[in-house]
Amino acid sequence: IALLLPLPFVSGCSGKSVAQDIVNWTPALQSAVATVDSTAALLAPADAPIFAAATLGFDAASNVLVAQAKAYLANPSAGLLAQLQSQIVIFQQQVNGALLQSARIVDSVSQTHALAAIQ
Repeated sequence: IALLLPLPFVSGCSGKSVAQDIVNWTPALQSAVATVDSTAALLAPADAPIFAAATLGFDAASNVLVAQAKAYLANPSAGLLAQLQSQIVIFQQQVNGALLQSARIVDSVSQTHALAAIQ
């Protein structure tokens, strides 16, 4: 996640290369998240529903992101690039929220520290 999310904001990258990276890397990322989910569920069976819900949310959000990247690749325009960048921010916020929820970090100071570490 840390490798994919900042791509549009790294200087020297084109919108097309970033969109193609999103399309190329998302299936592997989804597979890694599923592996972590199943492993975590084995280690903490009581929390398995939380991990499953987080994985479903991740998959749904990443599928929307891939669809937006494919739309940009099919018709590269400034408007679609802005939509893609917006979708990346939304995706990042959803992932961050899911991570905080699955880790049960509810204290605002702790959340700030955890999000800083994630970034």
